[in-house]
Amino acid sequence: FVELNKLSEKDLKEILINSKDSELKKIVKILNSLNIECINLDTLIDAIAKNAIEKDLGARGLTTVTTELFTKIFYEVLNNPDKYQELILGDNILTDNSDYILKENNKSKVKVRRK
Repeated sequence: FVELNKLSEKDLKEILINSKDSELKKIVKILNSLNIECINLDTLIDAIAKNAIEKDLGARGLTTVTTELFTKIFYEVLNNPDKYQELILGDNILTDNSDYILKENNKSKVKVRRK
């Protein structure tokens, strides 16, 4: 029997930000590869860590929470490639997975006419 120390909020934030297996880190990398900037990420990291402490989820729970948060967002982004430039996460995203804004690109698309 091995007893493990509970992770602190600071530990959980460190895992979210720096762990090589961090789901959040992978998601941000994918968004960046699609030229989408993620706004309000620090607030999200704080909220996820606090939620994990409150629900006693531990490090493994971080992946589940993060994946659930971004499922709806990825559905929209991947079905509309090149449409968005920013993802603005709302303060209540943990309790309402639709509390985000996807800001569209400012670039106007030019149609080329062929004669």
